[in-house]
Amino acid sequence: MNWTEAVQYCRTRNSILVSSPTQTDHEWNHWTRKQWRISPWIHVIGCFKETQIDPSQTVNNTLTSLSVVTCQQECSTAHYTFFGLKNTSCVCLSDPFSVTEAIDPRLCNTSCSTSEILNDCGGPGTYSVYEAGDLISFDEYDLNATCMALKCSKTTWTFVYLQSSTLTVNCQCRRPGTELIDTVYSNWNWKDCYKNCKIEGQYLHGDYDMLDPVSACQGIQAGNVYTWVGIARQNFISFSSDLSYSLQRQCETCRQSNCSLTSCSECDTCRQSNCSLTSCSDRYHAVCKQSLLKTTKPKSSSSLAPTSHTSNVASSVSSNQFHNDNQKLEEILLTLGGTIIALTTTIVLLVFFARRRKRENTNGSSTSCSQAVQSVTREKLNNGYDCIMLNTVTKKFENYSRDEQHYDSLGE
Repeated sequence: MNWTEAVQYCRTRNSILVSSPTQTDHEWNHWTRKQWRISPWIHVIGCFKETQIDPSQTVNNTLTSLSVVTCQQECSTAHYTFFGLKNTSCVCLSDPFSVTEAIDPRLCNTSCSTSEILNDCGGPGTYSVYEAGDLISFDEYDLNATCMALKCSKTTWTFVYLQSSTLTVNCQCRRPGTELIDTVYSNWNWKDCYKNCKIEGQYLHGDYDMLDPVSACQGIQAGNVYTWVGIARQNFISFSSDLSYSLQRQCETCRQSNCSLTSCSECDTCRQSNCSLTSCSDRYHAVCKQSLLKTTKPKSSSSLAPTSHTSNVASSVSSNQFHNDNQKLEEILLTLGGTIIALTTTIVLLVFFARRRKRENTNGSSTSCSQAVQSVTREKLNNGYDCIMLNTVTKKFENYSRDEQHYDSLGE
């Protein structure tokens, strides 16, 4: 099964995937919760005072570690676009923020993790504010790109996606809403550009609409070259099984104590030194945390036996099992449908025969009455009465009621 199927398998058993390979003697390849993900494009908005943030319009979270991406994930999951950090305090913001209201960026002097591209986590009495943008742009083809630049010329206005560690382009520092003059530098990577703009008391400006590069190019002095903008994204490791506002790139698989990151839908399978990318459906299994599993013991055909020195139970289900379950469901539905059809047919037949019998009984009663009249007529004839048709007698009695005339059958 692939990673998503493994997560679902454990979830149906009220459990989650293990976070690390705790079964050192486990011979089967299996998934863990560890994933390599990439954040959406994050826009740098600026540094703001605590008093500029309305407490009634925020949701507060306390982070276990300083991280812009972790705060972004918390707030995006809660459906907030803007978010801010002050040390380990993460606030999800309802109100939009504008860079024109930002204060001196040097007042947000608390660094997050140096391993991350975005590295400002507020300061004493200040918040670093960001905006979560798109996961991926419609014209984007390189998921390894982590920084964004603008190309502005007389004929071209477009955002481009680059890797800051390998490219050096122009850098333009700005402070909209102030009288500070923009500063332009040449041949810097994204991190150096961001850092030097901050030293100047300015921003690597990121408050742009990515669908409107023409407006973004207004004020850019670089000409027909690339110029960095304050929009970037971060690769990060996650152990969450829930869907989050980020792109999943690779997932961890383990065999015994050997683990590696691989495709979450396809896997590298190796025989001796020969490796190839193939489907994981029949090769990778789910290992669920035993402490969270339901009390019902899985069938041996779909489980890997737990060992005596581990707190986890391994449960494996291949795609064949899902196929068999579907076949069983189809058989049950067909049987149920056949039973309903047979029952309906029986009811229709019973109603039909009941109505037919009723009609036969009614016809039988009418025939008996006719036979009785005929019997009386024959009896009168045998007693010497003249032969008069029964229908004539009936008509004469009808005429009598209308014309007040009486016909005596014995006198004719």
